[in-house]
Amino acid sequence: MINKKPQNVVKLPGNRHTMLTTLRDLAKNSSKVFFSAHAEQQMHDRNITRTQVMECIRIGTVFEEWHQDIHGGWRCTLQHIHAGDDVHVVSALDSDCKFVVIITTF
Repeated sequence: MINKKPQNVVKLPGNRHTMLTTLRDLAKNSSKVFFSAHAEQQMHDRNITRTQVMECIRIGTVFEEWHQDIHGGWRCTLQHIHAGDDVHVVSALDSDCKFVVIITTF
């Protein structure tokens, strides 16, 4: 049996609850929420509004828990039904946990 330790694993900066709280607190101020070009295009293609995205971040339920992406950042997916639409938002915190980045929506 080979016993290997994982390498290059970055610890979650806080627990899942505190990260979600940080995400929601930052989303109270829309100037701290940035939309990637990909997210903007997906929103346009799927007729998802910024209001729907912001509501999803502020009060949505966790659809996919925090996990590390291939770039080393931490992201989660939230889900919320807004105006009859089932909206999913993949969001991340910047490395200093001072901004929210919207990665994509569906």
